[in-house]
Amino acid sequence: MPAAHGMGAQGHSPARGQGGFGAFHGASGPAGPGGPGGPGTPSTPAGGASGGRRRLLLIGGGVTALLLVAGIGGVAMFSGSDAPPENTTSIYTTDFAADPEWSGSFPFESGDPRSNNLGYWSEQNAMVLLLDSHLFPFWDGVAPFERETPDHVLVSSSMVPLEGPGEAFLGVRCWDQEDEERTMYEALLRFDGNEAQIRRVTEESGNSALAETTEVEGFRTPDLFDEESEVEGLPYGADLGDLVANTLTFGCEYVAEEDEEPSMHLRLWINDELVLSATDDQPLPDSTRLDDEDRRRVGTVVRPAAGNAQISAAFTDFALHRVDTQG
Repeated sequence: MPAAHGMGAQGHSPARGQGGFGAFHGASGPAGPGGPGGPGTPSTPAGGASGGRRRLLLIGGGVTALLLVAGIGGVAMFSGSDAPPENTTSIYTTDFAADPEWSGSFPFESGDPRSNNLGYWSEQNAMVLLLDSHLFPFWDGVAPFERETPDHVLVSSSMVPLEGPGEAFLGVRCWDQEDEERTMYEALLRFDGNEAQIRRVTEESGNSALAETTEVEGFRTPDLFDEESEVEGLPYGADLGDLVANTLTFGCEYVAEEDEEPSMHLRLWINDELVLSATDDQPLPDSTRLDDEDRRRVGTVVRPAAGNAQISAAFTDFALHRVDTQG
């Protein structure tokens, strides 16, 4: 199974296991207005005001998008309620109590961490993503699921930022494949909780936010940014069991009804609170030429803020569930 890789800045493919293409582009990029770390970045407190409205700002770029302002507990988009679906079947899950043997991973040594690395931290039962931001625009891990990924899935992981600025992002992916180009959907959460995004990422035509918000319901402030935290010794001397984690759940539902154009329905929850929803009416490719293990892949990702700071994050569990639909 291919590890994290893609098109580099000079148009070549980096070595196996490296980060690759797809830094944030345009107005939503790290240095762009309103982008992470750029001028105009909203300073809304994490979680927003109590009883506030959830904003979904959707960017087109050839993708049919939806603009909605809904009250908390208001309109439920797509099927079901605002809560994550309960009619699911677990098809891959790990709490990292044993090395899950993700492709491209190395043993993580807290006293001598390797940058640009996917590391298994056996002492803490976690996978760690480390990224030297001036070298690559992201670093990721691909889960070793070797069977066919269903049309309707939930991808979830509990995650803890360990090192880096609040404007950096961490999250999970779905529908990841590499045929003529690498493509995927990402659900991203800013380290400090001040923004969440659903992104459509392609190797050649760039990537754009299908939905983004600065009001992240359900978010719990990590110890890295909590001035009142009693935890000392970050980043690698801390016990992950003592740190605040947030669970991100990403719903990816491919719908192809008879006599209708296909679409991809995407939803992002933080700690079971619905934060964002979007529909892509021009779904990313799904190549049947690829083996099952190389189609519709799922995994974890970190993306940097503007600047060259090293970032790292720990993922303490990972799960893939099939959403069982009627019919």
